[in-house]
Amino acid sequence: MAAAALAGAAASLIQIDVAAAALAGAGASLIQIDVAAAALGCRNSAAALCIGPCCPARACYRLLVRGFAANLVSLALLIAAATAAQTPPLVLHTQSLPAVTIGKAYYQQLHATGGVAPLRWQVTRGKLPPGLSLAASGLLSGIPAAPGDYRFAVTVADSTGPPHSASRGFLITIPPALSIVWTQPPRVENGGISGQLEVRNGSGETLDLTVIIVAINDIGKAFALGYQHYPQPVGAQTIPFGSTLPRGYYIVHADAIAEFAPTLSTYRVWLETPQPLAVP
Repeated sequence: MAAAALAGAAASLIQIDVAAAALAGAGASLIQIDVAAAALGCRNSAAALCIGPCCPARACYRLLVRGFAANLVSLALLIAAATAAQTPPLVLHTQSLPAVTIGKAYYQQLHATGGVAPLRWQVTRGKLPPGLSLAASGLLSGIPAAPGDYRFAVTVADSTGPPHSASRGFLITIPPALSIVWTQPPRVENGGISGQLEVRNGSGETLDLTVIIVAINDIGKAFALGYQHYPQPVGAQTIPFGSTLPRGYYIVHADAIAEFAPTLSTYRVWLETPQPLAVP
């Protein structure tokens, strides 16, 4: 409280509660100072009070008291210990984040306790996945728009001056809605080509899935190596394939198409061998 707040003031009551430990190392009892405020220059008032910060953290204040004989008494009240004892430390509790699904609405409240309210949150390093945002309240929300691995750090700060803060790093991995990989790359054996692939559904919904694997020769003719059409739940499914083929050179092409009718969503991914395979 600046001196100007008291100059010319009437008989209002000012109270300062300070932990006794801050003054004399006492226990948990409190000291209360009641001052009938009057003009600072008044010599006959019970007391006039001027409080001004003497350190940047505002944890230490200096009291100037004018008494009846106008003798100036300076009393330093070190309330840093009291402030620390009465305000719990700021602690960021959220350790990790729930799984994120591409295209699905996401809401996650980050949690912290202690410090002086209100608390404010922000991303201080890295980037959130496209489509997600972090509100000052600590709510992480949005609709993720792109697969990938996203590393970022968030910081929560309280309202002291300067503020106390706590930070933590997070990793969000967003799988694609649909993916395929060779688990056994196409190979020539027994007069034909065979192999195995894995289809993974990361959409969060059961998809109507069609998988076609063909071998295309050097004149553009396609030979079926495998075909599957089935409801694909969330997760992975392996699909073996193979067939005998006429002599020639072949590129193996795998195509996966999935649909989710309620939202009219369609996903398509494909694989292809980088070089032709020779069937003798």
